[in-house]
Amino acid sequence: MFKYFFQNIKHHSLAYSLNILGLAVAFVPFLIIMPQVKYDLSFDKFHHESEKIFRLEREGGGWISWMSFPFANDFISSSPNIAYGALLYPAVRGSYITTQNTHGDVAFQEDLIPATPDITKVFDFKMVEGITSPFYEPRKAIMPLSMSKAIYQGESPIGKMFTVDKSIWGCTGRTFTVVGVYEDFPANSQLRNAIYLNMDDRRSHISDRSNCNFNVYVRINDVANKETIERSFEQKATKTDSRATSIRLTNISDIYFTNDYTNDPYAKKANRTTTITMLSIAILIILIAIINFTNFSIALVPFRIKSINTRKVLGSTDSALRRRLVGDAMLTTFISFLMATGITAVISDTALKELVIADFSPSHNIPLLLLSAALALAVGLFAGLYPAKYTTSFTPALVLKGTFGLSPKGRTLRKILLCVQFVISIALVATAILIHKQNKYMQTADLGLDKSNIAVINISAKEWKKFDAIDSRLREISQVEDIAYADDKICAGDRYQYWGIGTTREGKPLQTSVIPVSWNFLKVMNIPVIKGREPLKSDEGRDELVFVFNRLLSERENIEPGLTDGFDVVGICENVHIFSMRKELDNMAFIINKMTRQPSTFGYIRLRPGSDLTQAADNIRKAYAEIDPLIPVQVEFFDSILDTQYKSEKRFESTISWFTVLAVIISMMGIFGLIFFDTQQRKKEIALRRIMGATEQEVLWNFNRTYLIMLVICLILAIPIVIYSAGIWLRNFAYRVEITTGIFILSFLIILLITVTTINIQALSSIRKNPVESIKAE
Repeated sequence: MFKYFFQNIKHHSLAYSLNILGLAVAFVPFLIIMPQVKYDLSFDKFHHESEKIFRLEREGGGWISWMSFPFANDFISSSPNIAYGALLYPAVRGSYITTQNTHGDVAFQEDLIPATPDITKVFDFKMVEGITSPFYEPRKAIMPLSMSKAIYQGESPIGKMFTVDKSIWGCTGRTFTVVGVYEDFPANSQLRNAIYLNMDDRRSHISDRSNCNFNVYVRINDVANKETIERSFEQKATKTDSRATSIRLTNISDIYFTNDYTNDPYAKKANRTTTITMLSIAILIILIAIINFTNFSIALVPFRIKSINTRKVLGSTDSALRRRLVGDAMLTTFISFLMATGITAVISDTALKELVIADFSPSHNIPLLLLSAALALAVGLFAGLYPAKYTTSFTPALVLKGTFGLSPKGRTLRKILLCVQFVISIALVATAILIHKQNKYMQTADLGLDKSNIAVINISAKEWKKFDAIDSRLREISQVEDIAYADDKICAGDRYQYWGIGTTREGKPLQTSVIPVSWNFLKVMNIPVIKGREPLKSDEGRDELVFVFNRLLSERENIEPGLTDGFDVVGICENVHIFSMRKELDNMAFIINKMTRQPSTFGYIRLRPGSDLTQAADNIRKAYAEIDPLIPVQVEFFDSILDTQYKSEKRFESTISWFTVLAVIISMMGIFGLIFFDTQQRKKEIALRRIMGATEQEVLWNFNRTYLIMLVICLILAIPIVIYSAGIWLRNFAYRVEITTGIFILSFLIILLITVTTINIQALSSIRKNPVESIKAE
């Protein structure tokens, strides 16, 4: 078989080169996407008996994953079928901690998660050092191995103490002792590799049913009892707690793909449609390569059929010849797979590794690699069967008489396969354009504020003790125009503080997202106040809360500026898109009072127009270091906040764009090869046309006309496919672009230009040959 394979390569080097290269390029996306698909579908399944671990959720205009401490404890103790339950407070992000290692005092910014001790029984914490039993004592902590190595530089952290820059919700004191080091959780887990702190059950939150700040996870004894646990608790709880109108338990592996939550900002999320789309595109690219392979094999029939039938005359059976042809095809695809594996290994060490979240290096995905190798052989088997059968289906007497061309049936099959390629290519190009258009819209949409020349800094509680010095020093920087402060990084997520602030005119609870801000925040961010007045500096000295509602909340509840039901609405501002474009506008209020003079998390620095942003950021860091050199300040601009907000969409766009380019390249390689074979078979026809006076343009038009008609038909077929598939993806966004005719026109023109260029480059070389030589050769 190998001898036969290399003989064919020698005689048909162009066809085999295009086949091997096209298949290799097609297998690369598959080898990149399959690890990501595995990453998505195996989310949190590494836990022992992961099917028994659930998160408690309640209904509230959508599903809510936030519970009060007493409500959670009521649920955990409600059924003997619940083995263990734990509460987490996941909102403590990026806290500054100070400790000592061999180099002296050090400071780090790390995530801290207060949790009840049974978290180590609900989840699989594999301890590397220490044990979990001391974690049941107040002021104790466990940390991941990677963090331990970074902070303590190889020393054992057991017994080491660290201090947090601010009080941690649910915990006593700010100094904690490390009692254990756990093995890092994999990336595809809802559990963050953070420092877990013992949540003190003696604090006031244990009896506060209005304080819904906790995620609740349980491990149940038997999955079959899940619905019994849910219904039994609902019957009990609705008698004492109006919040418990309906509850559900969601398996931890399902949280990743579940998106019907009112608010779930700290959970890792993905869209199942995106995963399926990426897998579908990888399969479509392989399909394009298979079509090329089949078309090349069919196109080779006239060139290799004499050899095949000569072997028949000499005694070879049809079955033996077919096995040889299929073996040749399988060997071709396997070589392509090996080449693709090498390309993937190289890509995994470049910037292109950011195309997906998962590590797709072949050395880390051996089982998937073996599966892909089997797929490559199956592709060779499938793609080689029809050409092998077709090639051996003719009688030797018919073939050996003279030249042989494809039958009408064979030519029709080639056209159909080519049309499939064109449909896929046009659909992919249109989809890539649409995704880019949606991402650009989200990045550039009017948010209701002026995001230009805004630098955002993260401020620790420790530095707020030096607030006046920091504020004064920053204002001395020549590029700084003004500074405001807020408790949240706006436009960076889909969840903010959510308060009940009173009642509506109908007596219903009035709830809204709130952002505590300094008095000048709206001014610095250029958020227009359309009714009432802007906040004043004196508002920060008031005991009562001062509100600025957004227009939506004002219109929904018919609230005008003034003192209303105990809260002072001084103004109504224009709607601000503090949420992403995935979410509808909702009630929102800025609040100002004495609280906002207490530690806020973020500073918003308005830079003067024309400022060098890079230089301004350096000046901010230097000024900050003069006040507190131990903890470096993080400076980011608003565009980078939006980039982070839509990071998954940008990654998806990059992935689709790259794979679309590959699909088009493979398709054009197929067209190039087919035109080559066409011109070889039609040399006499071309020569006669030239002798009869046909111009180059007329002969070229004769070649292009067929493909132009095919492209128009394929465009018509691709339009409903794009409208349906892209429409599903666009439903992920509350605010989205329209699927316009221009997208299809542009994608058609791109494919048309590439196709015509490919055809003409190949055809011209045959057209410009001496017609006499072509006729003599025939």
